[in-house]
Amino acid sequence: MTSRAPRSGVWDPRFASRPIFWAIAEPAALFAREEAFPSPERIDDLLAARAGIRFVRAAPRPKRRSRAGHAREESALYDTRIVEAGEVPTRDGSWHDLLNALVWAAFPEAKRALHLRQRRLVVPAQPGEARRRPRALDALALFDEGGVVLLEGGARLAVFGHAIYEGLVEGWPSPTASALAVADPARIDASLAAILADEATFGDPSVLARVELSQGLEQARTP
Repeated sequence: MTSRAPRSGVWDPRFASRPIFWAIAEPAALFAREEAFPSPERIDDLLAARAGIRFVRAAPRPKRRSRAGHAREESALYDTRIVEAGEVPTRDGSWHDLLNALVWAAFPEAKRALHLRQRRLVVPAQPGEARRRPRALDALALFDEGGVVLLEGGARLAVFGHAIYEGLVEGWPSPTASALAVADPARIDASLAAILADEATFGDPSVLARVELSQGLEQARTP
């Protein structure tokens, strides 16, 4: 990956032109004619039908930073809104949120399975005890943000994590990704959804392999 200065909020309609974006290339192509950064309403217009969920403008965050406990509550509310209202809060001018929406459009079953399980795993704290966080939540969060899918025995991969895509767009150093292998490359979304929903096998970050993303990998692991 060629390094370049961060471009937060600066629109580039060719953001998904590199081969490593192949998994989201089809929905990303819908934005190729946009002259400015698409609003949450425009993202919803173009992607809601594919994603099977609505993208709605996120409310402004409070000026004061939330404490850790409040951040966890905010995360729980985010998953609840997805599961119960069928809405993904989306910020204006955010590459992170646009790329998340594109992953929803490319992997709707897997994203829904991930957030449904996250919603179920949030365990309310009892009076006088600290809030408990199951290890499966850590694994789901790692994969949601920084996951890749290994195909054909690792001969190629599909990027799933929207934070990885964000880093590629912004020109950040290549990250270490969290990887899952899928046996059927023709049914990536359904196969991935089944893995993420499986409480017996997907319950800890240790189930995720670690993969270094690099220029060589970008060239070698595309269809």
